[in-house]
Amino acid sequence: MSAGNLACQRDSYLRELHTTVATCTPAADGLFHVTFEDTVLFPEGGGQPHDTGSVNGTVAVVAVVRKGAVAVHHTQSPLEPGTPAHQTVDWKRRWDHMQQHSAQHLITAVASDQFGLKTTSWSLGATKSTIDLVGERPLTDEVMQQLEDKVNEIIAEGRDVVATTYQPNSPELMAVRSRGLPEDVLASGAAIRVVSIGGLDVNTCCGTHVKSTAHLQTVKLLHTEASRGGSRLHFVAGERTRALLGAMYSDMRTLGKSFTCGLELVVDRAEGAIKTSKMLGRQVKALLKEAAESAAKQLAEEAQQRTEAASGSAVVVVHHHRDEADQDYLLTVASPLATLPIVAFLSITPPQEGSTPSYEGQFLLVGANEQHVAAAASAVSVIVDGKGGGKKGRFQGKAKQLTPANRAAAVAAIDAAIRAL
Repeated sequence: MSAGNLACQRDSYLRELHTTVATCTPAADGLFHVTFEDTVLFPEGGGQPHDTGSVNGTVAVVAVVRKGAVAVHHTQSPLEPGTPAHQTVDWKRRWDHMQQHSAQHLITAVASDQFGLKTTSWSLGATKSTIDLVGERPLTDEVMQQLEDKVNEIIAEGRDVVATTYQPNSPELMAVRSRGLPEDVLASGAAIRVVSIGGLDVNTCCGTHVKSTAHLQTVKLLHTEASRGGSRLHFVAGERTRALLGAMYSDMRTLGKSFTCGLELVVDRAEGAIKTSKMLGRQVKALLKEAAESAAKQLAEEAQQRTEAASGSAVVVVHHHRDEADQDYLLTVASPLATLPIVAFLSITPPQEGSTPSYEGQFLLVGANEQHVAAAASAVSVIVDGKGGGKKGRFQGKAKQLTPANRAAAVAAIDAAIRAL
């Protein structure tokens, strides 16, 4: 049976079929490409993903594709040509695809007829689907609400959805809405399938559809985004709407418990928490800046005192570390030290997540003598398991082992490396 008139297209509600294996060919990916005299499993097409299912209860069908007018099934095991085959479709997946696909037809028809918005493409996603619409008027929130209301009004009316097949040269096809058919379908001479929604839309389509708009249950238009000079409309239909509502309600209840408030106050509490978080973030940043400037001043004073005490006999190495700091802190501490005749080894670890301590972080080496800093960088990188780069008396890197013991060892290693020059 050729595509366009398959069992799954003649009756989209058919869940199983007894047929016969026609051909079976091993594929390079380890699967088998199988064709049957007919199939209850829909091959990908018309924007609708393929069905999955099984044959004889044990052979999994992981994909179905159309080659010309032939449906090719990708199975995990071989099947003997000429033998009986009992096909079973994954009904949950099929029903979901039917609802989303028929909903797209309905949305497209209403958007075109009543709002002058033409569909240029659509996509049936795993959780949400999209329709790309273009027209002279923008798809505003107000228009989207009007579109949703009209679509759900038609759903409640329970209009018939009917699939009819025609020969490629049938005059009836002249009045049918279509965005074009694949060239291999036209070349094969296969029957052209037309799906109509009672008194509203007639459109060429190979996909599986519900019998009545009532079977869509409901459609929810979610949001839009700019796309290719038009609008990309996101939507869910049928069981997906219930699933989305359930998930969102559960999330709102969780947030309500966290904020100790009713669902109607969650948004206000969340906005308040965000404002507070931003304010605290600014305060923490200011305090860290003050702390960094204070640390830099103390290190500079320490370096000067130790340099004077050493009377030029040794290069002074200073070290400073802070937990739960950021790169800005590191750079602020380093700024007044970079031109001093010392080597400053500075390190930080970011805010910790969880109870297990992490010693991953960043380190920075600065000093007036480029050779000293380069030698220090080589020594420190080995000890703290670090990688980085730099030049002109500056080396910055990331480390995996900034433990207290490793930091102390790194200071000693810097001193030894400089003495060895």
